[in-house]
Amino acid sequence: MLKKSILIVMLSTSVFSFEGILMSIITKTMLPELKKELLVEEKVLTTGRKCFAKAKNLVEANNCNRKLEKINNEEFEDFDVWDNTTRDKLFKFIDHNLKVIDCIKKSKNATQADACGDLEDDVDL
Repeated sequence: MLKKSILIVMLSTSVFSFEGILMSIITKTMLPELKKELLVEEKVLTTGRKCFAKAKNLVEANNCNRKLEKINNEEFEDFDVWDNTTRDKLFKFIDHNLKVIDCIKKSKNATQADACGDLEDDVDL
């Protein structure tokens, strides 16, 4: 009976050790790569926020999209309307993602990065 108890303790300890090792590997390999990729996203968001803050009309807002496409090598859909509601929704989206990116950049391990929340992929305008 004692041998069985020791075996169970050893197995459960090794599972926790394996999880710790796995998290260490993820932190060392994936987190730095994620932070690197987020730098481009952060630049797009900060540049976009500055540009959209100055946009007074639909043409200027869509010109901001063209500017961001050059940074990100990705096409952005043109706005159909540029008004305060659209601007507010867009800024809420940008600010949320910048907050998450800033948190991830400060994180020291995968667990901390995961606690930062999720980036929003799209905004309903």
